[in-house]
Amino acid sequence: MPFTGSIEDRLAIRELYGRYADAAFGGDGEAWLACWAEECLWDTPAGQVKGRAALADQWAALWSGIETMAFFAEITAIEVTGNRAFSRAYCREVSRWKDGRMVKVIGRYDDEAVRVDGTWCFTRRRFTMHLIETPK
Repeated sequence: MPFTGSIEDRLAIRELYGRYADAAFGGDGEAWLACWAEECLWDTPAGQVKGRAALADQWAALWSGIETMAFFAEITAIEVTGNRAFSRAYCREVSRWKDGRMVKVIGRYDDEAVRVDGTWCFTRRRFTMHLIETPK
C-alpha cells in the first residue's frame, strides 16, 4: 500500500495515530474514544468490539487491571481516497499491570478511517499479534 492522497490528509491521519498513542500512554479513555467513529470495529485476537459504546466498556475492563502503558506506532502506509483512508502501522506496547506483571507486545494494525466533520477517526482497526512477552 503506497502513501497516497494529499499531504494535509496524510498529516491529519498521522495526528490521529498520535492522539491515539497519547491517550493510551495517559490512560485517557475519553481521548482514546474520540479517535473512533461512532460506528466502528476493533478486531483483535481477543475478539471483536463493535461501536463506540462497546469500546468504552472494553477500555474500562482493560484498564481495571492496567497500571500504566507505553504505546508506540510506526505508520508504514496511508492511502486516502476522498473522505476514506486505509493505513497500516506496526506498534509496540508495554504495559505494567496492577498485579506487577509486565506485558510486552509487538503487532500490526490494518486500519480504516473516515473524515467526520473535518476530523479523521478510525472506523476499523484490525490488530495482528506478531510477538508477545509475558511473565513466566
